[in-house]
Amino acid sequence: MLSEVGPLTAPVVLVVHRRPEKVARVVERIRAARPQVLFVAADVPASGADDPEHREAVRLATDVDWPCELQVTVSERPLGCSPRILSAIDWAFESVDRLVVIEDDVVVDPTFIPWSGMILNRYEDDPSIGHVSGRNELIRWPTQSEDHLIVRRGSMWGWGTWRDVWHRYRTSPEIASPSAGSLVDEHLALLNSRESSSLAWDIDFSRFLISSELRSVVPSVNLVDNIGFGVAASHTTYEDDIRGHFPTGSAVPTLRETAWASSGVQLTAETYVDAALLIGLMATYRAPGAVARLSRLVERGSGPDLDAATLHHLAPFRRAEFSARALAHLRFHGVDPSRLAPIEQALASVLDAGRVS
Repeated sequence: MLSEVGPLTAPVVLVVHRRPEKVARVVERIRAARPQVLFVAADVPASGADDPEHREAVRLATDVDWPCELQVTVSERPLGCSPRILSAIDWAFESVDRLVVIEDDVVVDPTFIPWSGMILNRYEDDPSIGHVSGRNELIRWPTQSEDHLIVRRGSMWGWGTWRDVWHRYRTSPEIASPSAGSLVDEHLALLNSRESSSLAWDIDFSRFLISSELRSVVPSVNLVDNIGFGVAASHTTYEDDIRGHFPTGSAVPTLRETAWASSGVQLTAETYVDAALLIGLMATYRAPGAVARLSRLVERGSGPDLDAATLHHLAPFRRAEFSARALAHLRFHGVDPSRLAPIEQALASVLDAGRVS
């Protein structure tokens, strides 16, 4: 259980880039966990190594006031988000055989680092596990006797893995065709249709894990807050993305703490993955009502010809009732209802249209 995690922690790599106000929040949580090994990798900005925000971000990231082996590297030239993160992980794995990866917009609960170290120790000899995530994409999820679940797809916002898994990814990433017709298989097929170089590093690593049939360990309660949403972000530029407003905790939820209790839906690992994928898709909707209208046209066979990516993004409306329950789950566990209302209304319009027809 999270409250029983001991003081030993896995090595941590922190990747920073010119965002001192965010770095300060991230480092505060790392300091609370007191990892024994900390790697800090910084990407020099286009404005140069003397950029004051860059220098302050590096100073904050390396301000270690607990017993710790600290190693620091700063790129000689601007590398950009994906190349810097990939090279930082490569560099850290030259020295250690397991690693927790934290970016400068990922604020972790202090229990995340020791918990992930415990999980990495526990599953180090299990060839079916490839990844440990601190992000519960449904905020809380009931488990029978453990403080975690094992799923086909986990988040890359605060995560860990082993050197051998990372080496496989970097040297011979596997691409396998989906074996079934689940939502995660649809997701994988879409990723496999694109060149790896066109994918952000985290999406490509996730593609590798799923293709390789490597499972992810996810905590039963969310331990990671992503504070990087906004126009200044590299990828998560939508400031109102609901995923930027998920509460975190360190307590293990009970089976009673769920909005799915009377739904008749089996609360399995597959249910978790499907709900997380659907929420991830819905979180990108800037105009949910317009997406709902498009989905109705497609359902009637009178819509425009759409590519596979667009059709995949309509998946929440193909499973509108399930998606509505997933949003109700988020509301039950602390997401502001006003942030969910536009998407819930769009789903309701599709459900109502189906009842009328």
